[in-house]
Amino acid sequence: MIKKRFASVLLALALYFGLWNGHITLWDTDTKAPVTVFPFSQQLYPEADQHALQNGIPIENGQDLIRLIEDYLS
Repeated sequence: MIKKRFASVLLALALYFGLWNGHITLWDTDTKAPVTVFPFSQQLYPEADQHALQNGIPIENGQDLIRLIEDYLS
């Protein structure tokens, strides 16, 4: 329930998952500013995931956001 509410609120913004100072970060695409920096180091993830995060993973809809939260933050 919380994830769905989080998703609906944040999708008013243009978002993507990426990295900031080596941590998983939710970014605002329009302002190029971090929305939320999570306490998860990129070093916790396989190299392929680190590469994807370095390039930025776009969030197209609420399902994308929920999936990324589950994949990277659970």
